[in-house]
Amino acid sequence: MYEYAPKFKKTREKIVLGISLVLAAAAFGVSCIPGLSFVVLYQLLTVFCLMSAILVTVRYLMRDYIYRVEPRAGGREGEAPDFTVTERCGNRLSVVCRLSVTDLRRLTRVTRQNRAELAARQKRRRVYGYTAVMRPENRYVLTAEDSGEEIFLSICADEGLIRALQRYAEQLMSD
Repeated sequence: MYEYAPKFKKTREKIVLGISLVLAAAAFGVSCIPGLSFVVLYQLLTVFCLMSAILVTVRYLMRDYIYRVEPRAGGREGEAPDFTVTERCGNRLSVVCRLSVTDLRRLTRVTRQNRAELAARQKRRRVYGYTAVMRPENRYVLTAEDSGEEIFLSICADEGLIRALQRYAEQLMSD
């Protein structure tokens, strides 16, 4: 079994949250000026800034993901293990993804050079984002097959997780 729980400082997310809150406070303050025309636009800006602050807080600051390659629950000896993604939101843990490593087809590190190609391959397909930061440096895209359909998982991985996945999935191609 291998487990990887990345720890990030999330500085970029905190900056975005701070800017959203400051912009919301400023827009609300401006909207309270008497005699100002188009007050509703400033109030809408306030609402959008507060919504983005809530989104950043819930999506990035309150969540973390744990990636595991573990033996299949109730599985027999020698069976291929499962790749699981567990989401930690506050004190609550919930498994959000469980795939057999035999269903994994490709592991691709996301770089500036291949970002457009990956986006083109992912069009009109199921894409699951299991990263708790906006732009992680060690981001990988796992391509898997689920019920005959190609799906994509966006994860943060270290060398140990990559080796654990490649050890069990012989057909897993790395880019």
